[in-house]
Amino acid sequence: MRDWLKQNKKNILIMSIYFICSLIILICHESWRDEAQSWLIARDLGIVEIIQQMSYEGHFFLWYIILIPFAKLGFPYFTIKIVSWAIVSTSAWLIIKKSPFKWWVNLLIIFSYPMLYLYPAIARSYCFIPLAITLIAITYKDRKTKPIRYILSIVLLANSHVIMLGLVGMLLLTFYLEQKPNRKIIISFVVVCILLIISMVPILQSLGTNTEVNGNKLTISIEHIKGILMQFYNIIKSMLGTSNLFFVMVTFIYILICAIYELRCKPKNFIIIFTSILYQFWIYEYIYYASEQRANSIFMIILLFAWIQREENKENYIERVIISKMMIIILAINCIFGIKYSIEDIKYAYSSAKQTAQYISENISKENILISRHMPLSEAIIPYLDEYKIWNPQIRDYFTYVTWNEDNKESIGMEFLDIVKETFGEEKELYYIDEKGVDLGHEENLIKIFDSYDSICR
Repeated sequence: MRDWLKQNKKNILIMSIYFICSLIILICHESWRDEAQSWLIARDLGIVEIIQQMSYEGHFFLWYIILIPFAKLGFPYFTIKIVSWAIVSTSAWLIIKKSPFKWWVNLLIIFSYPMLYLYPAIARSYCFIPLAITLIAITYKDRKTKPIRYILSIVLLANSHVIMLGLVGMLLLTFYLEQKPNRKIIISFVVVCILLIISMVPILQSLGTNTEVNGNKLTISIEHIKGILMQFYNIIKSMLGTSNLFFVMVTFIYILICAIYELRCKPKNFIIIFTSILYQFWIYEYIYYASEQRANSIFMIILLFAWIQREENKENYIERVIISKMMIIILAINCIFGIKYSIEDIKYAYSSAKQTAQYISENISKENILISRHMPLSEAIIPYLDEYKIWNPQIRDYFTYVTWNEDNKESIGMEFLDIVKETFGEEKELYYIDEKGVDLGHEENLIKIFDSYDSICR
């Protein structure tokens, strides 16, 4: 043990700093509705019901499986952040120990925007992306001699998020094309494909059931091409955490250089990268927008192939001097803005759900009724409240998690008040949670309904 500590002294120091910094961010970060949604689904539904709910979520089941024991056994809501943090921290340690980069490059990687803030602090299924990418990078060089580890790493990536399916498909396709056909390879290919298709069924269903998707027709037009090109610009901004034109242009030039180099020297890698990124652009243009967590998955794809290149081309001058140096510049920019946004999350509330919940618990009795017309915003409060219920006029019932269907459209004006009167009369004390209440967390956003009809109707 003493020898191991001595040999890994620098790595342990780096990891200790990462643990402390990421844990501080974790503690200060206030969870919002997207994080609450997965926790509440895991807490309040059975396994079969969770699988059925995935047809609205558009996500894979894995994240919910991991949350189920914690949520159902009554662990505090904070646990979801610990789970996410532990998964990304494992990725950080593997990068430090296994990557072919120098120690200070590893330092830039683990303190980058996604590794320090986006994936560990904002607890969602995206936390699997850095772990899966790291495992794929580690097992890539031995994929022919130890294929099971490599395939399992790809399967983990497949279960992280739908945006990674383009990369998953290309990695699997190129892997099986490299193999000599035999019985085991064919059976393995069939089994993996069947499992992926089964896991994708709920996601495909969500295209017709989830009212939050873009709903753009899958057609090719000048407008859609412009939209896809605009997505490229927006994704670079999201990867960097800034809209500064200089930094965006530097990154664009870097990506262009890498693309030209890959096309000339490693056409297979170029096809994988190009196809997987184009797939994401298609998702963002036709189905759902590119949030910073989604956009930074492209950062992780670039990191994967930088890792692969370094191991395959250790003596290549162009790769070592041009691409590596450019990657370090981008890492430095990404790291700077990652630290900036981390500090902002420490100083300012990412969400005011916790403050709103605290105000409710301190000022409103559990016997009173809380009413909200906006389920997605108000659900962020629910995991922080114990024994309180929130009633929604659209579904005319109490709710915790949200089902992304037509019921999410707000009732307005007197229709809303009529439903409330019809259900509760005027005997109980009722409180209305204004949608701004979740954003601001101030007591004036909690309105005592039957004292203030006019303010609600506005």
